[in-house]
Amino acid sequence: MCSSDLADTCERIERRAHEIQTRVTPAVPDTISAALRPYQTEGFHFLCYLSTNRFGGILADDMGLGKTLQTLAWLAWLRSSGGHGPALPSLVVCPKSVADNWRNESQRFYTSLKVRVWSPADVQSLPALAGSADLHVLNYNQLRTVGESLADRKSTRLNSSH
Repeated sequence: MCSSDLADTCERIERRAHEIQTRVTPAVPDTISAALRPYQTEGFHFLCYLSTNRFGGILADDMGLGKTLQTLAWLAWLRSSGGHGPALPSLVVCPKSVADNWRNESQRFYTSLKVRVWSPADVQSLPALAGSADLHVLNYNQLRTVGESLADRKSTRLNSSH
């Protein structure tokens, strides 16, 4: 590596280090009709921190502690102002047994979110109809079917491992 390449690399690293925000604690969006528990608010803030800093990460906790609600709050934040750009469709990949739970929790806590749980018969249409919903819910097998065709799309990608 020549010295000018090294200098450019160092400059990019330094610039990126200065961009990182160490504390990201937005209010839970008004579009969420639930009072988050303190640990759920921490999880929501963690997701906001990750996306603000363009980091990847996993929200992991025991079943039944509200990961879906925390994620819905984060999606609401992204769709309002946190995403700093156009609101893109999001994708949840989860076990088939909890796919309907995403629709139910969305209807309960984030009523303005347009959710589509894809049936096996219709999932091939997802790439062409990605703009038809705000949140698309697939199971793992369905992702194997359409994953390649989704790879080039710009969207928020989530993985739920309930």
